[in-house]
Amino acid sequence: MRTVSQSIDTVPQDNPAATSIHYVESADAADLQAKAQAVIDSQASALTLSFIDIAGGGDGHTFVMRLHFVNTVTGSGIGVPVEIANIFVYEASQAVALQEARRALQAQLAVLFDTLSQGSQLFVMQTVLAGAQKGTRFMGALITQSVNNC
Repeated sequence: MRTVSQSIDTVPQDNPAATSIHYVESADAADLQAKAQAVIDSQASALTLSFIDIAGGGDGHTFVMRLHFVNTVTGSGIGVPVEIANIFVYEASQAVALQEARRALQAQLAVLFDTLSQGSQLFVMQTVLAGAQKGTRFMGALITQSVNNC
């Protein structure tokens, strides 16, 4: 299995108000999740994760995820602060299996919720899904945000 990770950072050092766009690529959900979370974790705290999307899944079944970050200091940041953003990626070979994978992911989220301090909330901020040609492979992802209300 070939995996490639590439980041394209459009934030000039002298202009932190700009956006930052990164791309990660893999045919494996766990690998794609690890690469995307590493990108999230590497961002400056002044950025929020504005959105993600997934495309690809051609004959090689490789999917590409785009992660878009915006600056929060300038007021243009609408999204999940990078300090509390987590990404979860799942895959399946057909629609029925995709539902099973999503249910398994919901069980993981329940475990994550149990680890949060009392009074905290866990929000699913965005979900995305992409399918390969001829419906032979699907890849989905979601972004969560945990908020401590205490």
